[in-house]
Amino acid sequence: MLYTHLYGHRRVRSLPWNDLSAVVAPLRFPHGALRQIVGPKTFKVYLREHHSPRGSRPPLVDFRHRVAVFWAVGPRSSEGYALEILSVTEQKRRVVILGREQTPTLRRRVRIGITYPFRLLTIPRTRKPIFLDVEGRP
Repeated sequence: MLYTHLYGHRRVRSLPWNDLSAVVAPLRFPHGALRQIVGPKTFKVYLREHHSPRGSRPPLVDFRHRVAVFWAVGPRSSEGYALEILSVTEQKRRVVILGREQTPTLRRRVRIGITYPFRLLTIPRTRKPIFLDVEGRP
């Protein structure tokens, strides 16, 4: 759903986004990253570098009209961690992805082992820079 509203004096428009994370999972990211991919060749190489089980057959993305954006936080100690996309908005000079990292509580039973939480989104192509704002982080 696209809509426009004002935050203070800034005009903000929601952008439609698709989550392709499950299609390419699992991937391994040795450190946190926010990466914009603008073409199919780079997309294929990036997936291979991060050990995609799809190998050389990435999901189809219409790179003429969309870009792929990877958000990864690096290794975590258990499977209880997850990333959630709350919104993608276009402002006057930038695109902002608002996300949240969910962490397991002490009461939750999780399997111990290294995991690599990430999200792969596609958003409409724009010339504006993309920023990530993680809720609850300074």
